[in-house]
Amino acid sequence: MAYFLLFLAVLVEGPIATLAAAALAAKEGSNLAIGLVIPVAIVSNLIADFLWYFLGRLGKGRLPLRLMPGSAQDNLERIQTVQIHLRDHGLWYFVGAKLSLGLAMIPVLLAIGLARVPLPRLLPVAIACEVIWTGALAVIGYLGMGPILVRIIESESAYIHWVAALAAILALAAIFFWKWHGSKKAS
Repeated sequence: MAYFLLFLAVLVEGPIATLAAAALAAKEGSNLAIGLVIPVAIVSNLIADFLWYFLGRLGKGRLPLRLMPGSAQDNLERIQTVQIHLRDHGLWYFVGAKLSLGLAMIPVLLAIGLARVPLPRLLPVAIACEVIWTGALAVIGYLGMGPILVRIIESESAYIHWVAALAAILALAAIFFWKWHGSKKAS
């Protein structure tokens, strides 16, 4: 049951769920094993990636045409140029997005789906990137976050105070940045 929940959590939010599961696997007595966390996370992330890819593939590509200002003919030519470029170089965009915290992963997957990048070209690259990405997250979670989590849970309550203090400092810094950035925009 734990691995099915992990599968669903990674499907929705891959990196955070993978880090958390790997950190929990580091705890002695946990019912998660790192040897199973990694393959479950890899399969779940691949399914999520290909769902976005196929969603783009199902699209007709006319929505960008309606959203862009200018004449339809000029926009159609631009879209066709971008699609040709993505067919030729879309895998590099995929690798860059996948291995850089995945911030642009969903738009890239939708775009290469819309550009009709062939699945046989994408599949081996996606598997290789996913093994690297999920493996790195699992190692960080297991060796980095795992021991810290174990110390926080099993050790003195002083750690909890440090974590609460750090969270409060980060929250105050975020509020200060938001206020400062907002007042700078208004000026």
